Amino acid sequence: MFTGLIQEIGSLLRWQGDSVVIRAPRMAPDLVLGESVAVNGICLTVTRCLSDGFQADVSPSTRQVSTAGGWAAGRRLHLERALAVGDRLGGHLVSGHIDVVGHLVSREVLGAAWNVVFEQSGAIDPYLVVKGSIAIDGVSLTVNTVEASGRFSVTVVPHTGQETCLLDLAPGTPVNLEGDLLAKYVERQLAFRTPAAARGLTLETLARHGFMET
Repeated sequence: MFTGLIQEIGSLLRWQGDSVVIRAPRMAPDLVLGESVAVNGICLTVTRCLSDGFQADVSPSTRQVSTAGGWAAGRRLHLERALAVGDRLGGHLVSGHIDVVGHLVSREVLGAAWNVVFEQSGAIDPYLVVKGSIAIDGVSLTVNTVEASGRFSVTVVPHTGQETCLLDLAPGTPVNLEGDLLAKYVERQLAFRTPAAARGLTLETLARHGFMET
């Protein structure tokens, strides 16, 4: 489990078969074999500890459902170690399991920050809620607007812009998206409590089952 707060920007040194070798000098001294690290939002297991980084396997299914298959040597990557019991939960609960690959649509200056628009196929539409949370390439962000077309926007504040690679993205660049974990559990519970014809995570169903006031 992760929080979506990036601890280091590492870089891909090389692919070694089905494994990635990642440079992460700041994180490397504390890593242990078998621990989980979120790499651009993907939960990977450390299979080898190196003096300045680590190695991790990437399964074929992970490459199919994420951007990992397109990573080339030199690619800068968001890194976060797994949440420890007692740590501050500064972002939101992130599992490291990618729901869908979206892409950057546009970015514009918004005062000292940036308004950034992304688009996805609709796979995470039920989990996109204004003022809710989303993980984009592993970064915990707050959803500002949601459109029926599958587009949504977030604000990237200066600190986040400096500590991540989000402002380096060009329009059309693919990104890993993970919808809010709590929203998925709510949807699953409603699926068992609601007739099939009326299923779907809507304000009406939330109110009907007591999750919100009418």
